[in-house]
Amino acid sequence: MRLDGRTVVVIGGSSGIGLETARLAHAEGADVVLASRDHDRLERAASDVGAVRADAFDATDFDRLRSFFAEPRGLRWCGRWRWSWRPSG
Repeated sequence: MRLDGRTVVVIGGSSGIGLETARLAHAEGADVVLASRDHDRLERAASDVGAVRADAFDATDFDRLRSFFAEPRGLRWCGRWRWSWRPSG
């Protein structure tokens, strides 16, 4: 499935299934946005994947998660998005 012109958000994207999902989405043409708690791993993953944005925060913090999607640098900055993947618990 080609994802050209789409933005894919992967919360928990610094390792494991999330990282592989991000790689696949990027390979299919998507602009990838990564979020994860571990800043160092997140930066390495973003560089590896070619992510357009990477944010380190705890996705169990509902207020922070909500602001991630609402802030000016959030998804509005990335343009149109199709789906998101949250492989973390």
